[in-house]
Amino acid sequence: MMRNICYKVLATMAVIAAILKTVTAYAADSDFDRPDFAYPKTIAKKSLAQLDAASKNGNGQLLVRALINYALAQNAINTDSLNVVLNQASHLASKETNPATASMINLLLAQTYSQLYKANKWNYDRRELPDEPLSQDYRLWSGQQFRNKITSLIDKATNPADELSKTPLESFKGVIEIPASAKDSYPTLFDFVMLRSVLILQYISTERREIPATFLNTADEFIKSDFKFQPEITRRTLTLLANWIAANKPHSAPYVAADIARLEFVCNHLSYSIGKRDLTQYDAFMQLYNENKDLKASGNALLKACDFVDYNDTGICAILLPEVKNYIRTYSSSSQARCLKNIYNRIIQPRISVSYPQTVSPGSRLQVTVENFNSADYRLRIYKIDANIRNSGYYKHKKGQKTPVLVRTVNGTPRNSKIPFSYTDTINIPMNHAGWYIIVPVTSASEASDFANNSYPVTYCTNLMTMSAAYAPTQRHPD
Repeated sequence: MMRNICYKVLATMAVIAAILKTVTAYAADSDFDRPDFAYPKTIAKKSLAQLDAASKNGNGQLLVRALINYALAQNAINTDSLNVVLNQASHLASKETNPATASMINLLLAQTYSQLYKANKWNYDRRELPDEPLSQDYRLWSGQQFRNKITSLIDKATNPADELSKTPLESFKGVIEIPASAKDSYPTLFDFVMLRSVLILQYISTERREIPATFLNTADEFIKSDFKFQPEITRRTLTLLANWIAANKPHSAPYVAADIARLEFVCNHLSYSIGKRDLTQYDAFMQLYNENKDLKASGNALLKACDFVDYNDTGICAILLPEVKNYIRTYSSSSQARCLKNIYNRIIQPRISVSYPQTVSPGSRLQVTVENFNSADYRLRIYKIDANIRNSGYYKHKKGQKTPVLVRTVNGTPRNSKIPFSYTDTINIPMNHAGWYIIVPVTSASEASDFANNSYPVTYCTNLMTMSAAYAPTQRHPD
């Protein structure tokens, strides 16, 4: 959801379009309608007039939109004109008296420079130049000069925090598009600017990040942490996240959104394996969810927690399932509930996996290990296949091939356990005749043997074994 909040774009351009994403809706006002970039000189002229009028009238929304249009039009006229546009934007930001408008221009510049840097990162990072003087042509910069410029712009964009917090994001609806499902989480320009700034810093960082697991603790503890021992851009990112969290009221949708951003960043850059006394990534997101479960926004934390779930661990799934069901029931029409329905189905899905040796001798028994997840009953179907159609120890049916012949069906032990559950069975199947065989597990929910879409490990029943069946490698087939 975080990355779905983006600038609107009016046309395609290698740099600006990559930054501003794609427009899907436009404001009704003609000043914000999509220009016809078949006539870029006309658009550039009109945009300059709009820039002048917007500056005089204090219309920050129009100023930013006109600046975007001007950049796109100039690039269509001359691809080498981006320096001129960037310098024009910097001049506008320095002269702008409205903190919110200046912040938006500086954020736009920071995103533009970050994309320019990443587009040719290898060459820029090879250059060793002093920080000063800084050329007016970004193409002559070093990687460090880019990072210095971008972090300076982010400082300017995030600095007027009080003014940004008082500015509804809706006031820039002609420039920023936000999904309806995210409006509660990002209600102000401050929330938007902090989100984008954090993402930009992550995008340009070349640092080796080693963040301690203690930063997964509660938000209250995190904002009191000392970040001074972290590398510069990591330190800046953590500081922005702490400021973002601290500026929002606890137990609110913006607070949850800011804390999710913090946990995501920390989870992606943990420095060492988590100890017994540390919160796990799953624990951290579930803790945030549990503290805010009466908010619709808590569903985002619950979804993040599910990213760290081992769905073979039925103990965790048993704890998670009622929380998922409760959220779906409470917020049934939300986008989060729609996503959690997939999680719910995954937790309760019946499935069987089997493993068995690659070889067995006639007259002996083939030991099959069965792992049963949520299936009240199951059967194992043993098929004989043509020796010419096996492939590297696995069989997958192809059109025109001879259909496998069913030679035996073995019933598994039925269970009547509360979902989710799992257990392991061992079944010994008599193998009386030489040949190539596959074992297909089926349940009452999946009776058909889907030969066309599944691949099955093959076992060879033969007296001419090159190794003992007792020690033969075991192959697995998930249902």
